[in-house]
This record gives sequence, C-alpha cells and structure tokens, in this order.
Amino acid sequence: MKYPKILIACPTYEGKDYIIDKWVENIKNISYPNFDYLIVDNSVNEEYYKKLESRGYNVVHVNRGKHSRDALSNAQNYIREKVLVEGYDYWLSVESDLLPPKNIVWKLLLHGKPVTGVIYYLGDWGPEKPHPACLFVLDKKESGLTGTRLVKPEELCNVVNTGLQQVHGMGLGCTLISRNILSRFKFWTDERFVDKHSDVYFYLDLQNAGVPVFVDTNIVVKHYASSWELVKDR
Repeated sequence: MKYPKILIACPTYEGKDYIIDKWVENIKNISYPNFDYLIVDNSVNEEYYKKLESRGYNVVHVNRGKHSRDALSNAQNYIREKVLVEGYDYWLSVESDLLPPKNIVWKLLLHGKPVTGVIYYLGDWGPEKPHPACLFVLDKKESGLTGTRLVKPEELCNVVNTGLQQVHGMGLGCTLISRNILSRFKFWTDERFVDKHSDVYFYLDLQNAGVPVFVDTNIVVKHYASSWELVKDR
C-alpha cells in the first residue's frame, strides 16, 4: 500500500522558542509512516535559524519582509514550493504553538477532502476568558458587502463535536491541504489591511473558486499561544 507523502511544516520566529522543542518532539511522534517535517524560520535575521539548526532540527530561513504578515506568507510560500517541487501529496500546516494528537494525519487524511482542519482557540478559552475559536464564517456587513469574521464563543456550542462540517475557513493552525490546492493558490497579504493575514485571503480565494473547506469539529487542539502584543512588527 502506498501512503500519501506528507510534509508537516510550520512558519516560526524567535518569539516561539518557548514551545518549538515540544513542537518537534510532538511532530516526531506522529503515527504516520510517510512524512517529513520542516521548520521555516522568518525571524529578522539568521540568528534563530542557526540556533535551531544547532539542535539538529530540519530548518530553513526565509526573508521576513516588511512585517509579520509578509513573514508568514513568505514562509508559507516556501513550504508550498517545497511540496510542489519535491512531490509531496499534502502539506499538514501545524503552527509552532499547537501540539496535535499522534493520529492527526490519519484523522484528517481519511476524510478525503482537499482542505480539512480542526478547531483551536485563540487563547486560554474558558468561562471567564471566552476567546473565540479560529473558525471563520461569512458575515454580511451593514454596507451590504459580505466579509468574514470569527465564530463567536456563544455560537461554538452548536459546532463542537458535530463531526465533519463544511465551513468558510478555520485558520491554518492545524490544517491538511492537498497538493492540488497548493498548485492553484499562493499565499499573499494586502497592504491596505494591517489586521488580516494570509489565511484570510487564502480562504477567500478558495471561496471565490468554489473550493469546499471542511473542519473536523470532533478535534480540538490545544493552542499554547503567546501574546500578540509581543510581535513588534505586527
């Protein structure tokens, strides 16, 4: 039996050093027979890249660009190119502060969808700190135009543990993306909007192209997030 070849890869920078060792350990324990992993450092210089390399990790460095939005899309496009050039069938995007279960590849792969993700919260979610899940829904604005927004915490109870659901998008924190999709869509940002990253535009592109996106609502992955305020060039 031939197993699809999967690249598990994350963009990162020096601000995520508190979790990257656990990320590598977690990924190396994934229970799937045909995958490689890669860390793509987009720090302002190569110092952190060299630090990770000295630990024996599979890591490359890319140019950060003008700000964190550039940095993220630059790293994602490096990963995209590697998938296409080196014959991978899927990219499992696992952000460097998420630690998915060992069977995550099997769970997402067996759905047989072009883009499948999971639920994760944007902070330490709880009754006193109801951070939203990184789950995007379409939202009609007062102007009549349709945009997107995060699902509200009070809406989430109708979503979690309802199986595989078609959605607009769910971030790229833990998302399996097929080679076919990556061959059609690049990652990009828009200088007009300082609060929107490449995942927003990626899912808008898929929406406009009629590509269905799915989330396995039975999987909630712990997010070990750092403060967004620590990113100086956000």
